[in-house]
Amino acid sequence: MEIFCLGMPQQYDDDYGDYENAEGGETAAYEEEEPNINAPAVQTVFKYKSQTLTVTEGENVDLSCETQTPNDDVIIFKKLNGTGSKDQILYVGEMKVERRTNFINDHSVFKLTNIKRTDGGTYICYYQDNSDTELRFELDVQYPPTVKAKTPLKQRVEKGDSVTVECEANGNPKPTIKWSKESGRLPSGNQEEMGYSMTLENVDRHVEGTYICTADNGIGEPASTSMKLTVEYPPEITTEKAIVRTGEGDKVELVCIVHSRPLAEVLLVKEWSSSYS
Repeated sequence: MEIFCLGMPQQYDDDYGDYENAEGGETAAYEEEEPNINAPAVQTVFKYKSQTLTVTEGENVDLSCETQTPNDDVIIFKKLNGTGSKDQILYVGEMKVERRTNFINDHSVFKLTNIKRTDGGTYICYYQDNSDTELRFELDVQYPPTVKAKTPLKQRVEKGDSVTVECEANGNPKPTIKWSKESGRLPSGNQEEMGYSMTLENVDRHVEGTYICTADNGIGEPASTSMKLTVEYPPEITTEKAIVRTGEGDKVELVCIVHSRPLAEVLLVKEWSSSYS
């Protein structure tokens, strides 16, 4: 069986880009097709949409900048620092630009472990040739409250004065603050009251004590601080019995109760009286 190949053999010259007919010797030129530099770039389509992620301090998070189709362009990953501040470029492709960042680029998935509250903020990623198309992440890092006193931890006031106790708290979400009194109710009669401060008016010795400010935001354990209030007042005297009856030769005890601050000196004086029939 014989196989024939129809057509005229050709010889190709790589150096000149020509070909010639082996029999007729006719020469023709061909042109290489040049790339179209004005062709529109392929639009970047990310796998996921921009999103807000809420995490707790100490947890891990993955920010995925993967695309629906393979993309050989260079990816840019950075953190926005707000108006007037310079943005932080964290990665250009596989190269870490910001050495202090804890992010790791794992095939366009940016992984962060043991998140800190300072890691919160806005992150964006985009490809160098498609900078108009970006993926945005709002990272909300929640953390337990802290609290501190804004007024002195110990206050001394005089009877009849007004006094304020105040504290401030930090945390995410914003903590709520409640007040309580150690070993008893508040002067209002309530067990607890809400608010950053509490003012006590026309104070007397009954409002003395330790007041506790507690901050809570549902993350971790509540935080608290305490403030001690001391009231100075003149002596207040009461007796167990106004009249004590006894017989001649009996032993009798006379009791008087004195409250004062500072401590008062107590003297028992007999008042003589004369009676006439």
